[in-house]
Amino acid sequence: RDSGEADEAFESGRGLRPQGTCESGNGEGGGCYREAHGRSPGKSSPTNARKGRRTPHYSLMPPASMSQVPDLETAAERLRSASSVVVFTGAGVSAESGLPTFRSGGDAMWRHEDIQNYAYPAGYRLHAPKSWQWYSQRAAAALKVQPNPAHHAIAAMEGRVADFLLVTQNIDNLHQRAGSTKVVELHGNLPRVRCFDCDALSDWPDPAGNPVCESCGGLLRPDVVMFEETLPYEAMERAHEAARSCDLLVSVGTSNLVWPAAEIPQVTLRSRGHVLVVNPDMEGQPWGRKVMQLRGPAGLP
Repeated sequence: RDSGEADEAFESGRGLRPQGTCESGNGEGGGCYREAHGRSPGKSSPTNARKGRRTPHYSLMPPASMSQVPDLETAAERLRSASSVVVFTGAGVSAESGLPTFRSGGDAMWRHEDIQNYAYPAGYRLHAPKSWQWYSQRAAAALKVQPNPAHHAIAAMEGRVADFLLVTQNIDNLHQRAGSTKVVELHGNLPRVRCFDCDALSDWPDPAGNPVCESCGGLLRPDVVMFEETLPYEAMERAHEAARSCDLLVSVGTSNLVWPAAEIPQVTLRSRGHVLVVNPDMEGQPWGRKVMQLRGPAGLP
């Protein structure tokens, strides 16, 4: 798509449009969270929390009087009137480009692999170089797929809203390939690798070979955050600040069940902003008088 097509998608709402329902929700892209280098968040910071599903502090079943199910035009008008927008994305957006999610659907990654072997630092070390090759194959697969209409619509939104930030849980770089530049990555970036020992960053070698750091001889890993690791401090602080100050947060393709990242829409609601949820499954999603829910996929051609 060229920029004109992206603008047309934004104006018409094609990029973020509900269509039918889906039986399964979406898992989150990426692993867990990476520790900040050289800084430690304060004890009260949400970045101290370890990754995991927990019951949200809002009810899963809203009363009918509290639920807002707008038509597309109502949601579009809310978006057009907002002067400050945060878009918060998860694995459902990537799934529409053909990448499997981690937990949901028949092709979910953890249905076929032992999560302990790859998604935990200790398991990764124990199973290297097999774990290195597994991530290498994932990185190659991400390069083969293309950004979908949702990616392009979000990129077009950035060009139309003066105060805009994209906060993504995805690690596949598809947002950047679609043209997004104001991006905060909570779970890292799969096209990069880094050393466990010296933190040196580099691109994936071709071929992948053995996971040995050229700088120090340490073990290489993808530059993604894994389970039992903490959130990147600067990324989470920037995401929270944007969520506190925005008029509208658009949550797209995420279950909003994996914490602490799932708190980001709640930050907006506590700050009296509005939230628009676009997802096939609304179970466990935020709800309330300042929440609009559009059930369906993130993007359509």
